[in-house]
Amino acid sequence: MALQSALDLLLTLLAAPGASGKRNEPVRDSTRLVKLLFLLIKEGGFDRFAEEFGFKKDYAHDFGPWSGQVYDYAETLKQIGMISTQDVAKAETEEGIDDIEWARQFADPSIRGAGTVTVYELTENGLKIAGKIFDSLPEDDKRKVIRIKSMFNSWPLAQLLEYVYRRYPEAITKSKIRERVLTRSMFGISPEMPKFKRDEEDFRDIE
Repeated sequence: MALQSALDLLLTLLAAPGASGKRNEPVRDSTRLVKLLFLLIKEGGFDRFAEEFGFKKDYAHDFGPWSGQVYDYAETLKQIGMISTQDVAKAETEEGIDDIEWARQFADPSIRGAGTVTVYELTENGLKIAGKIFDSLPEDDKRKVIRIKSMFNSWPLAQLLEYVYRRYPEAITKSKIRERVLTRSMFGISPEMPKFKRDEEDFRDIE
């Protein structure tokens, strides 16, 4: 059964196994969560949900592709007991940048300068529901979700940002950290990025 909404896609992402091979592998940081959903839309064949997430028009923000709807959906799921969140100390400079964008957009001073980031995972009840949604997907869709989560949820965030910034220049026209992200690999700071291949023949290779 095909997914019916962007909310279903978020639940499917959280329910899917990642590099650990275990279902409900946590997603660390709102920035990573937003970028994973962006990549599912761009590279996973779920572009029909781009508009619901706000990725259809003018999605370039201060820190690249950004979606306030992801925050809204996550908060809704938390309130109804389907996901749980945990605040943990930042481990990378780049962590929390999407939270800064949220604070700027919605004037939430509690987020500015916070030294923690949020880890997202499904509750037991949330996994039961999201697991059924995931299991109902066509096998090809399952493979795409697993492939994207397995690769990009395990990368250091700096490496993930570099991948997104290099691959989708139209999404970073307003970014305040573009030069920092794009010059990182010139000095050997970030790990070598493996190529990510999609089944479609027209998928572009990373230069």
